[in-house]
This record gives sequence, structure tokens and C-alpha cells, in this order.
Amino acid sequence: MSSKNGLQCGACLKDIIDKNYIKCCIDSCKVPFHRDLCIGPSPPEDVRKWVCQKCRCSLKKGGDNTETPVKASSTSVNVTIRNKNKASTSIEKSPELENSSLGSLIAEIRFLRQDVSQLTDKVTEIFSALTQCCERLSEVENHMTRTDQRLKLLEEREAEVASLQCQVHTLQDQLSNQAQAALRNEIELVGIPETSSENLSQIATVLATKIGVVLNETDVDWVTRVGLKRAPGTGKSLPRPIVIRCVRRGKRDEILRAGKSRKNLSTQDLPIKADVQKIFINERLTSEKRKLFRESRSRASNAGYKYCWTQNGNVFIRKREGSSAIQIRSQAEMAEKLAVPENN
Repeated sequence: MSSKNGLQCGACLKDIIDKNYIKCCIDSCKVPFHRDLCIGPSPPEDVRKWVCQKCRCSLKKGGDNTETPVKASSTSVNVTIRNKNKASTSIEKSPELENSSLGSLIAEIRFLRQDVSQLTDKVTEIFSALTQCCERLSEVENHMTRTDQRLKLLEEREAEVASLQCQVHTLQDQLSNQAQAALRNEIELVGIPETSSENLSQIATVLATKIGVVLNETDVDWVTRVGLKRAPGTGKSLPRPIVIRCVRRGKRDEILRAGKSRKNLSTQDLPIKADVQKIFINERLTSEKRKLFRESRSRASNAGYKYCWTQNGNVFIRKREGSSAIQIRSQAEMAEKLAVPENN
């Protein structure tokens, strides 16, 4: 910023921008100075007689001797230089210059204090932000710890659930085998029409005689139809099966073997009046085994297996005549062993 008056202070060397200044009264000097800042706290009353510190020092030593006729020697040169150095030292150590330097130093200190204050505020903000970050990290760490604990508990529960599921499957298999074992003395007669005045014991005896088996009353525990009774006119063509429970398992196996050899049994072989229908003699199965056998039989042909049958409550399949039999124990085994080939 340039001075409006074009003046520069002889003490602080800064531009003078207002009228509050004073000039040295010496004609050869006329150097301006700041009135309050650079010449001290007690300016002269008569500004026209004020002499600057440099000129005052020169007047005390005898005045200006630059026009003296004495020839300057080498020693005078050194003396002049020494005097100049002493004058400069005196100027530096003058009260006015010391006051100006002190004012500048105070101003710089004030600016420095402002900068330090601003820096302190910023450091405080940074410290507060770091504190919040630390608290947030602590919360995240605690949350992750709790999450890890929950995951460990879930993993332990999953392992426990898997173990329990295995136990449940084992128990289900045992119950299924026990339920099937309870039916080991029973056979089913499928395809015999149902009438209101039917004699099931007589039908069972006649059918056994037709296949070459002697079935006495002492060989039979009971004979009945199973399943929900179908109302007339419901459109259900298949009658309910007749179940015969034999006293001895050997008699039940004898009837099954004879029934497999006579595959042309029909209602014509029985003392009943009904349309001609084919009659099947099967071993009694639980609902689960019956469903497994039905689905395995429907999939066997598509998977390239020629035979599918049951024996003692178990489902078997065979690829062709002479090949080994494969047992189907569950739905998973059925889906695996009776999968349809990709080229089909």
C-alpha cells in the first residue's frame, strides 16, 4: 500500500498515511517520523524546532565537518567509519527506536497470540473429533464382539440342530420299521367290489383256495376292509382293499408266493356278482412305504429299471433280469438312484 503523501518514516521505514507526523528541523535532513509511534511518548511542543536523533548526535560531536579543508587521511577514513558505526549504534539504541521496535514486537506478538488461539481452537476441535471417533470405534468393537458371540451361539445351535435332526431321522426310521413290522402278518386284497351283504371271511377262504392255499379259520386273526368308506355316486371306481391278518407269518408268506404265481385272478373266481375286475394280492405296507413304492414304481421305467417290487416291507428295484437288486430306503435315495439320465 503506497503512502498518500509519498513520505516514509525514518525510524520504522513504513509509509506515512496520515498527517500525524513530524519532520526534522535541520534543512539537510527534513526526514519525517511518526509522531506517536516512532519518536517516543513525549513529542516536543514546538514541532518547528524538533531535531531527529541522528542530527542531534551529529550536533553534539561538533556539527557537520564534511566541508572542512583538512585533507582526509587513511586514519580519518577509519575514524569516519567508526563514527558512523557509533552513530548507527546510537540510533539503534535510542529510546525512540526502541519504542518503535517494542510496538512492532507487541503487534507481532498479538498476531502470534491470535494465530496460537486459532490453532488451539482447531486442535480442540480435532481432539473432540478424535474422541468421538474413539467412542464410535469402541461401540463398533463392542457390537462386533456381541455379534461374534451371537454367531458362535448360532453355530453351536446349528450343530445341535443338525445332531437333533439326525436323531429325529433315526427315530423316524425306527418308528417306520416298527410300524411296518407290526404289519408283517397282514396281506391286502385289492380290486374286490364292495357290497353291503358281503362275507369277507368266505371271500378270503375262496380266494386262497383258488390260488392253491388252504386257509382255515384258525389261520386267520381277522378280515376287514380299510380306508374311508366311499359314498355311492362319488365316482370312485376302486373299492376299499380287504386286509387279512394271519395268525402265523408263514401262512401269510405262503399266500403271497401263491398270489405272485397266479396273476390272472379276477372277480369271476369269487362267489360275488360284479363286473369282471382283476384282483391283486399284496403285502400290507404303511402309508409312508406305500407312497415310496408308488413313486419308485412310476420313476423306475423312466430311469431304465425294469423291475420294482416290495418284500417284507422294503422297496427294491432291478435294472434287468439277472442284475443285482437295489433297495430304496427313502425319498432321497429314490431321487438319487432313479434320476432320469440327461440323454433321455
